[in-house]
Amino acid sequence: MPAAPAVMPSQFVLLRMLAGVALAAAGLCARHDLPGAATAGFLVLGAAIAAGWQRRAAAVLGLGLWLWLLGRSGSLPPAGMLAAGLGCALLLAAPAGEPLRLGARAPGAAWHFPPPLFRGLQLGLILAYAALGGQGLAASGAVPAALGLAAVALLAWPRTHFPAWAGLLVLQGALALTAPAWPGAAGFLLLHLLTIDARWLPSRHDQRRPVLLYDGECGLCNGVVRLLLRDDAAGRLAFAPLQSEPAQAYLRAHGLPTRDFDSLVFVPDWNRPEPGAYRLRTDGALGAVDEIGGLWRIVAALRILPAGLRDAAYALVARSRYALFGAYRPAPLPAPAWERRFLAR
Repeated sequence: MPAAPAVMPSQFVLLRMLAGVALAAAGLCARHDLPGAATAGFLVLGAAIAAGWQRRAAAVLGLGLWLWLLGRSGSLPPAGMLAAGLGCALLLAAPAGEPLRLGARAPGAAWHFPPPLFRGLQLGLILAYAALGGQGLAASGAVPAALGLAAVALLAWPRTHFPAWAGLLVLQGALALTAPAWPGAAGFLLLHLLTIDARWLPSRHDQRRPVLLYDGECGLCNGVVRLLLRDDAAGRLAFAPLQSEPAQAYLRAHGLPTRDFDSLVFVPDWNRPEPGAYRLRTDGALGAVDEIGGLWRIVAALRILPAGLRDAAYALVARSRYALFGAYRPAPLPAPAWERRFLAR
């Protein structure tokens, strides 16, 4: 079984989007001190990075703008500025070929995020807290100095890294909500999001065989399945189109509609299918991604929202999925080993 990565492919897409937003925000925050063309450059490059369009070229130009802006300020960068520069450097160094890129071919299955780059991200978080401690010492601010220096010590030690990361995330979130005068909270929150280690939330490990039944003729549904296949390094989930014979047999046996393909069906254990154990719509989607682990386990926490609210949004997407994404056009799977993850195709 392949080792679980620190950064899943879909997680990198989120990091890319956050880096684009951070770069655009850096330009907007400094717009009063910048020429209009420079502000527009920050916004355009931030949008290109978030969409994955010409990602490396946009990251080169974005990093250049960021360094130019940093040179104009002549001081240590705040956390938000550091997040923008760190994000551009990360996107420049990361290999090409991640999923969900505007105007790109379908990605292969072999894309991975290099571990040294992730360690660089974690070092960036430590440097941000070191900068906070240094600014506190320079301004005789006891609280920022103590917070920054304590954070550096705890984040740098592997045994305390995760609890320190989580505790500091909660603290920065509280500061963002209760202390508007604390300008670094948003930047530190962004840096924390950039340094989530997917291995902190591993995939489920038991004897069950979870299976996701999906609309096999829907382009969006098939795209999501391929995204889950890339992220599920442990091979936890299996799949089958709702139109396939195994899925149809399951639907008939459990009294479910056999022609309603607007809903997905998640079966927690295909080998021991208990009556009523299946989950539909958003309950099914969130139950399926919870099996994979990593950032998807955080997404699965959306179950705390009322099911009626979640399912209303799901129904809106389901009704428009063919108009927006089209029908699925059969194509070979990027990895032949993925064939074993399907009960039928």
